[in-house]
Amino acid sequence: MKHLSLLTLLLFVFAFKSVAQDSDEESIQKVARNFMIAWYDGNSELMESTLQEDAVSKVVTSAGNRSRLEFYSALELVQLTRNGGGKAVPKEERKMDISVLDQFQNAATVKIQAYDAIEYLHMAKWRGEWKIINILFERIK
Repeated sequence: MKHLSLLTLLLFVFAFKSVAQDSDEESIQKVARNFMIAWYDGNSELMESTLQEDAVSKVVTSAGNRSRLEFYSALELVQLTRNGGGKAVPKEERKMDISVLDQFQNAATVKIQAYDAIEYLHMAKWRGEWKIINILFERIK
């Protein structure tokens, strides 16, 4: 009887952990999807909801042997989105292939293949919600 109770308890714990991970992965996917929808639609309020207030987006640009790091604060991303973001991309060409590459406790890494860039998002569970805290992207030429 003791073994049956212990087995039942272990099954319950693993089932609960699996449900929590599924819920986290769904939330992570939703934030990434909303990030791209906000950009394509020029929806600054939705964009702001996906970003932790200190989020930074970075891209390395190169010309010849010179490299430069460009970065945009969360506020700048919201303003760029408000100014149209990716609205010029035709709806039929808007791409957002989202892959959760890794998730451990309150940290996650997501890859998005968009219309004109590959984006790597670092997310954190911030005050109970998944938020983007860092973006590294590379433009597709």
